[in-house]
Parts: sequence; C-alpha cells; structure tokens
Amino acid sequence: MGTGYPHPPFGNWRVRTEGDFEGRSPPKELGTFTGHVVDIAAFLAPQCAWALEFEPAPARGALVDIATAPVDVCVTLPAESRTWPGDMENAARPTFFRAWLGRSAPYARFQVNVGRAYGSVELEIRP
Repeated sequence: MGTGYPHPPFGNWRVRTEGDFEGRSPPKELGTFTGHVVDIAAFLAPQCAWALEFEPAPARGALVDIATAPVDVCVTLPAESRTWPGDMENAARPTFFRAWLGRSAPYARFQVNVGRAYGSVELEIRP
C-alpha cells in the first residue's frame, strides 16, 4: 500500500468495535469523531473489545482533544486501506502505520506493534 491510502490520519472518523470478546454479536458503533486517529483511539480505548475499527466519515463528529493519559489499544483500517492480511504482511503493518500516523502527529509519542486482533496494530500511546 505504501502512500496509496488517501485519507490523512487527522479528520473525520466513524469508529466501531466488536460487540463482544467472542465476536458473536454485531459490531458496536461508537460514533463519529473528528481528530487524529491516535487521540481518538486513546479516548475510546476503555470501550474497545479487540480493536477499534476506523473508517473515514463524510461529516464532522465529536471533537477529540489530544491524548493526555497513557494507553494501549489495537486499531484497524477498512479493507480498502490494503493493510489487512493478504494485502500486507503482519510485520509490515506497524511500519506503514508508524509512517502514516506520524504524518500529522509529530507531537504524539506512540509506538506501533503488531496487534493482537486480526489485521490490527497495537498503539502504545505515551503522551
């Protein structure tokens, strides 16, 4: 995928998570948020089951401030991002996310690792 994902990490995002830890219920819609993926992930981490799924949204959502507390959370992008297994190896995913997220979050202190959830990366956010 490289630089082909057209959505910048700062913008409007629709976010959802699994309905439960076993994956037996439908995804839970968490809402539409405006901000940087790192900050939104930190804000929504307490509501995360396995991972937070970020999808670009056409309209503005609730504005999220810069993360102020340390947190670890797994995130994914939609399939068209080509970051899913089959399109991108697990080992390559953190490198892509580090570069993509860092484009507009030089203030954020975060590490990116292979995630525990399918197709995800884990963000270790340390503001």
